[in-house]
Amino acid sequence: MNKTLFLLSVGRVLQIIILFLVSRVMTKLLSHEEVGFLYLLLSISSYVGLVVMNPVGVYYTRKLHSWSEEKISVSIFLLVVLFIFLSSLLCFPIVFIGKFFIGLNGYTWISIAMLMTFYVFSSTVNNTLIPSLNILKYRTSFVVLTFLTQFFGLVFSYFLVINNANAFYWLLGQGISFLLFFFITLFYFIYKQDEKIDLNYVTKIKDETKRMSLMRFAFPVAITNVSLWILNQSYRPIIERYIGLDFLGLIGLGFGLATSLSVAFEYLLQQFYYPDFYKDINNKSKDVREKVWNDLFNQMFPLIFFVCIFIGMSSPFIIRILADEKFWEAWLFIGFGMFIEFFRMTNNTLSLISQAEMNTKETIIPYITGGIISLFCVFLTVKVGFQSLIPLSIILGNAVVFGLMIYKMRKIYNINFPSKNIISIFLLSIPFVLTIVYRDSF
Repeated sequence: MNKTLFLLSVGRVLQIIILFLVSRVMTKLLSHEEVGFLYLLLSISSYVGLVVMNPVGVYYTRKLHSWSEEKISVSIFLLVVLFIFLSSLLCFPIVFIGKFFIGLNGYTWISIAMLMTFYVFSSTVNNTLIPSLNILKYRTSFVVLTFLTQFFGLVFSYFLVINNANAFYWLLGQGISFLLFFFITLFYFIYKQDEKIDLNYVTKIKDETKRMSLMRFAFPVAITNVSLWILNQSYRPIIERYIGLDFLGLIGLGFGLATSLSVAFEYLLQQFYYPDFYKDINNKSKDVREKVWNDLFNQMFPLIFFVCIFIGMSSPFIIRILADEKFWEAWLFIGFGMFIEFFRMTNNTLSLISQAEMNTKETIIPYITGGIISLFCVFLTVKVGFQSLIPLSIILGNAVVFGLMIYKMRKIYNINFPSKNIISIFLLSIPFVLTIVYRDSF
């Protein structure tokens, strides 16, 4: 086996074990209502992270190899940290406005805003820097630091929640771990890069050309991410307002576990394929970039398809492993969630075309359209009392994004679908249907 794949696979296995422990402990200690409130808080943090910070993080990843070669990657990252800190303060006005539309579960808006600011900053800097180690091929360090962040996140959250069983302290424990291992990683990153930190040089990024390059790249990503949040996160405040935290706890846990499991797998693929992808498209012709992307797509898409079918069909058994008994009825939402995850992961892979060509505006229309459709359908189903149709509303929105992304990206690259592999995987996956039929026999 490829040594790199083996190392990354070991790291993913360890992280899945932590995922199992986190989910079991969280669902054991927290009630349906508190789990629902936790996912509501995560929807707030993800809004700030996706809309404001992620576009700059994506740009940093896209340019990391170039900046590393120029010996300015550390200096640029310190500027990114400052940007993340200032951006995290947006949690205050967002929570202040949000308190008029959603409940805060008995907390003051100031306390929630402070928690959100801390969590958004710590999680964002951690999740920006540690993956950078993998992009630069510091594989072992990446695996170890990622695992330690998640492990101590569980430890800190457990000790904070054991006597205060609420979502507030659970999220606080996660944030403490993110921040601790960010600082450890930062010192390691500075040491390994062996660069002179020159913040005077970094001010040159204010140069008009570079600023406009960043804006042309990041602004469309931000607009796309607003739509992405509406597409996959806006159901949470709607459910909290019109149905309640108890139901949000069930659907949030089901969708959350689907996302966690698929992200664990997706990150393994990204960690293995993305470093070479970003390196191979750096300063290359369009024809070369098109071939590099198609090679990536033909390797990732069949694997994504297979894993989504496997996890979706196995959800009645997965929920018994990952959650306390009082949450077992959430298995159905894991199944629906894997449909959403299939489209999300595939759309992420398609969006790499726009990133490779520095033409991110092409993703705006697909995500806006899908987001509007999803939001409208979710709101409609809630208002008329058909809450069981909420998952189908979100799946529909994601499917629309997928169709429009194919249409848009084919204008940039010729997309070669691995049709034979897809058919083979579909046929091999048919026996998984039996897991649904016999779910009550075990």
